[in-house]
Amino acid sequence: GKYLLDEIHNIENKKKFCVDGISFRSNIPKRNYYFSLYYNNKLCYSRKAELQPYFYGFLHSTFCRESCVECLYKCEKRVGDVTLGDFIGLGGMDPIKIPYGINPSLVFINSKLGEKAIRLIQDESVLIERKAAEAISGGPSFKQKNVDSNMRRRFRKLYISGGYDYAKKRTINRKMIIDFYFAKLFSYTKRVIRKV
Repeated sequence: GKYLLDEIHNIENKKKFCVDGISFRSNIPKRNYYFSLYYNNKLCYSRKAELQPYFYGFLHSTFCRESCVECLYKCEKRVGDVTLGDFIGLGGMDPIKIPYGINPSLVFINSKLGEKAIRLIQDESVLIERKAAEAISGGPSFKQKNVDSNMRRRFRKLYISGGYDYAKKRTINRKMIIDFYFAKLFSYTKRVIRKV
């Protein structure tokens, strides 16, 4: 939470507006996986995840707590009544047509109480039953813990000594730019090979 607030305050100070809304995911084309900030329902700032330092750091587990790194519940067996998340592996085992711009969510029912809760909202939702193996095969949260990376440790150390902006510039910004241009180069190389 604190890192996100630091990022928002930095952007507010640079762009001279106050944030009253935020979005990371959207069903609007060209807004999915964008860090978007709003004021009075008007979009004031928007950057792709791979080019936005906070979102990039979030996706690479730079900001996760120690309890997330050592989480005992990142596995198939869950202790909660319901598990919610992105359905990352959807269509991987059994093809399904999803309308463009729709981001399907995963709802795993883990208990009788969870089943009862989902029944209460089923008339307001589009629920499609899929095999659990499809979600488990595509969702990293079911299979592994977050990796305690060098970037995470370095960021935390620099944050303590110099604050958010200082830590961000010396860890996330550099890696983010290298990754972005490496991905561009890889994409370009694949296109050239295909043409040849």
